[in-house]
Amino acid sequence: MQPQDMPHHLTTTWRTFMGEERVFTVQQSAVMEVSEGQRFFLITLHHASGVIPAGVGLSIAEQDACRLAARLFGEAQENLAEADITDACGELSNVFASGVTSHVGAYADLELGLPVSLSAEQFHQTLLGSAIRQCYLASHMQVIVFDPLVQPQAAWPARSE
Repeated sequence: MQPQDMPHHLTTTWRTFMGEERVFTVQQSAVMEVSEGQRFFLITLHHASGVIPAGVGLSIAEQDACRLAARLFGEAQENLAEADITDACGELSNVFASGVTSHVGAYADLELGLPVSLSAEQFHQTLLGSAIRQCYLASHMQVIVFDPLVQPQAAWPARSE
């Protein structure tokens, strides 16, 4: 998928998941404000060599995250567990990020990592420390392509060699 196809990919994905229209547009820069009324996710894009050159971040309003989980799991919002909301947002992050792997970084064959839920502070650190290649915005939701990605230290458990 080419970069110019991403807004359509994101818009179509949201419509498929939620059954409603939410049009994503390209933004010149990421919204640097991070609020507590949002949820934040990050997916690494890595090469088979283990190099993690890039990533995709998702910032989604709490209300949208709950609505998404309710729709995916067929439950009333008040019956959802925290893990259900995190899982639903992780799945959305996966599908959003799937359109990025072919046009990021110096590697042509990047693979998706697993989605990680970040705190507002960790997401803010990622925004400040990484280069933002592209940013897409739709009402209360932002998808950011980081290239290169600087991961917040506390987001991933230490790797054992």
